[in-house]
Amino acid sequence: MSGIFLKIRLKLSPVWMKSIYYAFVYPHLSYGIEIYANTFDTYLDRLRKLNNKILRIIQSQPQRCHVLYLYQRYNLLPLDQLYTQQLLMFVFKCLYSNYLVPPVFPDFFLHAIAKSMGKVQGCKVSYIQGGPEK
Repeated sequence: MSGIFLKIRLKLSPVWMKSIYYAFVYPHLSYGIEIYANTFDTYLDRLRKLNNKILRIIQSQPQRCHVLYLYQRYNLLPLDQLYTQQLLMFVFKCLYSNYLVPPVFPDFFLHAIAKSMGKVQGCKVSYIQGGPEK
């Protein structure tokens, strides 16, 4: 995949290269990341290296250029931070915007939180206020 970017980087402006990255690479990284990135770092290593390589090629940076600089220039998050962001957004949607997720998920986190609180008898869990109601 990086070969395509090597061929077109000299023909297109940096603005177009950024658009192409967001059109062809970023959707593949972000789609389903809540599921596939919940694994060991070694399993994601090849994907992380390929993404870093594509970012270096697109931005015409040398091999020794620090990766965080590449992500900052394109206003991107590294893979592990993207995973955390997407996972937190999913949990937020489940707890506070039930209409944005399938009907199975909103109660999933409520049960997990109630279970972790020890299910005190006569105690209702309030998730908006962040604590138990009596």
